[in-house]
Amino acid sequence: EKWLWEAIDSVFAPKLLVRQVIIVLALQTGVASFSTISNLATLVASRMTRKGKAIRNLKRQMRQATTFASWQKFANHLDELEGHAEWRKEPKCTLYDHVVLQHRIDEIQHLMHSGDVFSLMFHLRGGISRPQYGVLHEGLFSRAHAGTKVMVEQYQRTLCQA
Repeated sequence: EKWLWEAIDSVFAPKLLVRQVIIVLALQTGVASFSTISNLATLVASRMTRKGKAIRNLKRQMRQATTFASWQKFANHLDELEGHAEWRKEPKCTLYDHVVLQHRIDEIQHLMHSGDVFSLMFHLRGGISRPQYGVLHEGLFSRAHAGTKVMVEQYQRTLCQA
């Protein structure tokens, strides 16, 4: 019987297993506690600081907006307050190829001004039918409230004009 317990102890290592389960539970509890405390601190800060109050007020106004124009105005103010307006204006980003996209915008605008309808149709068909240059990357649409990168919006407007 002693050899059986020694075999079970060496194969399954219950002491080690129990120790590892306790460590995992302690780590999970620590992470959950940190997350809760962090969320609570953010909530308290948002209620006590001027910036936090302004952000809450703008979000409330966005929810209560009755027109897109008023919603857009509040979203732009919120982006300025949170620093996302600068992110939108800066064309450089790892989420999309801004160099190729700017070249594409310039190329389509040149074709529109030159009146070359056949080449314009050829370029549009290739650009609209499949996602290119990373302009549909999820990260471009989840950061700012009022929109995405200005260059991506310019590309979309150029495609619509063409």
